[in-house]
Amino acid sequence: SLLGVGYTNEHDQISVEWTAGAILGLKNLAISYKDTHPDWANVCIKEAQDMRALFETLKKKSDGKAAYPYSLKREFIPFGWWSHNPKVLSTTSTAWVGFLYLGFNPFYLGGDSAINPNVKD
Repeated sequence: SLLGVGYTNEHDQISVEWTAGAILGLKNLAISYKDTHPDWANVCIKEAQDMRALFETLKKKSDGKAAYPYSLKREFIPFGWWSHNPKVLSTTSTAWVGFLYLGFNPFYLGGDSAINPNVKD
């Protein structure tokens, strides 16, 4: 089971932002495959659910609101910078999770896409 998306040389670091983007891709794949390869569509949905379950464990709640950290832990990122401590929340990660909740695809102008809100993750 795929738990999340990280960086090339790391196997114990997960980016909430990148994982949310991967879930968006899996939801679109599930929609594309549902008629021709329903078994593949089901695998995509299962992988999306597994990834979502992991990063939901990182969610921080306060006063009925929620936010997410950038990644699983503070660590050097191979692009030349450090991921911040998970106690520091990330606008970008939180926005990507919001896109998932809303069925909004930022890769389409206006967010319009084939994402079906009935394909739950």
